[in-house]
Amino acid sequence: MSLKQTYAALPPVNRLEEQISEIRAKIDVINQSIDADDYTGNRFDDTLLAVSADSKRDYWERKLIELESLLDQYHSSTRGMASKKRRTNGAEFGDEITLERVTDAKRVTFRLTERVELYPEEKCITPNSPMGIAVLGKQPGEIMEIQSPRGDCCYMVISINRG
Repeated sequence: MSLKQTYAALPPVNRLEEQISEIRAKIDVINQSIDADDYTGNRFDDTLLAVSADSKRDYWERKLIELESLLDQYHSSTRGMASKKRRTNGAEFGDEITLERVTDAKRVTFRLTERVELYPEEKCITPNSPMGIAVLGKQPGEIMEIQSPRGDCCYMVISINRG
């Protein structure tokens, strides 16, 4: 199942909050298993159990930090948007769009346009490109998966400035 399909059911913020809650529950279960003193008496086996539990907890804590960071970025990017007039149909031609790559938080800003020559001084994306196809109609906070010849990548829409 692709990341896009995984995120399809709920609004973006609800998905992030749900995942954060699930990860916190997993971490609690791991912590309880560490505290339960379910040791075998064999020092080698007990060491393996402790190391395994610690590495699982570390993994889920890193995921928790990533998702909380995404949620914080979403809230900071949408703060004050209620006062601005928002269209409900998302990114459109002429809009300046800022995306953030989920894996490394690298941001990219571009203008979505049908004709690149209309904005020669700006970085432009056309709706025929993989990124243009994926971003058209998206709103801030939405996560999208972009499939391109160079590989798949996930981005979050940070902001849309109307052209």
